[in-house]
Amino acid sequence: MLRLFIGAAAASVSLVVAYLVRRRYQLRLAWWAQYQQLLLALERQISLAHTPMPQVFADFCREGKGPLCTVLPSYPEFPAAVNGLSSEEWSLMRDTLISLGRTDFAGQAKLLSTARLTADSRHATASAEAKGKGSLISKLTVLLGMALFLILL
Repeated sequence: MLRLFIGAAAASVSLVVAYLVRRRYQLRLAWWAQYQQLLLALERQISLAHTPMPQVFADFCREGKGPLCTVLPSYPEFPAAVNGLSSEEWSLMRDTLISLGRTDFAGQAKLLSTARLTADSRHATASAEAKGKGSLISKLTVLLGMALFLILL
């Protein structure tokens, strides 16, 4: 009876770990998707309406919720690290957003086009990793939990 309980606990823990692994990859994908949307909004608002960046950030976060909207209100003093992104990825996003406020409109347009290309590439990579690694690791974790359950049965 004790072995059955321990096996069920191991299987349950493996399900939780699988969920957390998959969620990590999905959160990273959500960051990049929302960053792409923000860059499009910035491009429209800055080039066409000459809207100040804090106002663009406020309008963007009013329309939708997501991981990026948790840090945009603190512009230009962004946190050093965020949940869901590596430090290199976050510093890339943060530095781009801070740099946008320090250049003229022509420089901002050039920086936005470069940032969009980078964001598109990173989003595609994050999507592929979410489908590949995230799915594989979560399935292997569930299988490991089931194997432990069967061994202890």
